[in-house]
Amino acid sequence: MLVNKNFLICLTGLPASGKTTFANKLKEILEKKFTKLTVSIIDPDIIRHTMASNKFNYTLEPIVRERNLTEINKELSKGNIVISDDLNYYSSMRHDLKNLADNFKIKFFIIHISTPFETCLTWNEMRGEPIPSTIIDKIHKKFDDFGKYKWDYPALSYDPSQIKDRNKGFEDLVDELKN
Repeated sequence: MLVNKNFLICLTGLPASGKTTFANKLKEILEKKFTKLTVSIIDPDIIRHTMASNKFNYTLEPIVRERNLTEINKELSKGNIVISDDLNYYSSMRHDLKNLADNFKIKFFIIHISTPFETCLTWNEMRGEPIPSTIIDKIHKKFDDFGKYKWDYPALSYDPSQIKDRNKGFEDLVDELKN
């Protein structure tokens, strides 16, 4: 039972899959269920934007990754529940997060936002295509499958394009995390 003990949630999924929307709704529900804990969302897009607000610069990615992990570490050290709102498409990215959770001796959950590739492209286009479709395609092709390692399995897989009552889906999801 995870009553009033922090944990780390690693979101993983394609760009434009709904991870940030999911993270914000999950934060809201977790804060109601875990009233003594703060829930922090760490989003490398925000870190990236503060470094270079104009255009994506791949040369900054190692620095963004390092700052992202530093922010997650800082929030975990405060005893907060942390949601990593990132693509985490390589198992090595997920492993970095697992190591942080292991260092703090807390639970670690992977949640796969499993929105289909074509839906991600459509949603990206609907929001004004902030991410080039070619980038989404590259990430889709490079996405590491789960199960290569014992620890690398999603606790939950969530496809927001298939959920009719999103509030009900989130409540069920949080109940899963509490067990």
